[in-house]
Amino acid sequence: MIKYGSVCILIILFMSGCILSNYYINIAKITVKVVDEHGKTVKGAAVSIASFTGVGGKKENSVDGYTDDNGLFTATLSGTNEYSLTASKDNYYVNGLAYKFKEDKFKRWQPWNPKIQIVLYKIGNRVPMYAHDTEESKIEIPVIGKKAGFDLIEFDWVRPYGRGVHPDMIFKLDKQYTDWDNFKSKLTVSFPNRYDGIQLIKQERSIGSGLKLARFAPEDGYQNEITHYKEKIPNTPLKTSFKEDNNYFFRVRSEVKNGKLVRAMYGKIYGDIVFEPRGSKTASILFKYFLNPDYTRNMEFDPQRNLFTGLSDLERNGLQ
Repeated sequence: MIKYGSVCILIILFMSGCILSNYYINIAKITVKVVDEHGKTVKGAAVSIASFTGVGGKKENSVDGYTDDNGLFTATLSGTNEYSLTASKDNYYVNGLAYKFKEDKFKRWQPWNPKIQIVLYKIGNRVPMYAHDTEESKIEIPVIGKKAGFDLIEFDWVRPYGRGVHPDMIFKLDKQYTDWDNFKSKLTVSFPNRYDGIQLIKQERSIGSGLKLARFAPEDGYQNEITHYKEKIPNTPLKTSFKEDNNYFFRVRSEVKNGKLVRAMYGKIYGDIVFEPRGSKTASILFKYFLNPDYTRNMEFDPQRNLFTGLSDLERNGLQ
């Protein structure tokens, strides 16, 4: 007869086996090739290849090394079918990507020894910027159905809603709210000056270069207004216009002479401009922005020279 304690042990072992079955461990061989943005090989770059070998992906297995004269580094290690690859070198932005094997053969992930390229971008002229992540210091829209200007340098609404001076971005919230499961809302973002505006940039940022968008903001292609929506009808899925790969460049405080643009301030936004109409009388806005005040299109931010001072560690999170 199996005693109660033995039964418990068997159950635990069975459950552990079920969990582990979702995390197959095999051997992988991977070669990373590191090149610069012009396609030239980068030797002496530090490379790390890692995967997970524990239940729930909690135990990491990794191999580190440096690229040879041909920009190559090869490693063999065990793990699940998902591997993270990162490369770095002094005076370059770190870069990384994920690689996922789809099949195995004789306990080896296939294809065996794929060659995966990582591009390192040279660090150029990093400049101080006004950088803020509003997810950790949420902005509450002050009014419904009316336009409200937001000063990106003062980080406050303009009068009569705050102490801001320049309405760099203008937000207008339209909201019909019954409860958490029944509402309709729209956010319009517009700009006050003729050459001000914003343009959408589609790019994944979850894993990638420290230089997440282009070095310079575009000279043209800006539109004066964009809209987002978020709505919910009872017993139907939530609908939103937000996209994970949405990013933006924007232009504000444009100055005009004889009908032509003389100068302006440029900035970038990592991720979408998200708003949440539930849980408050109006709505909160969440976005991560970087504004260069030197009137150039340079978008290389120096994280050691954020012009916003006194930010908490959470507010600085992701401002790279």
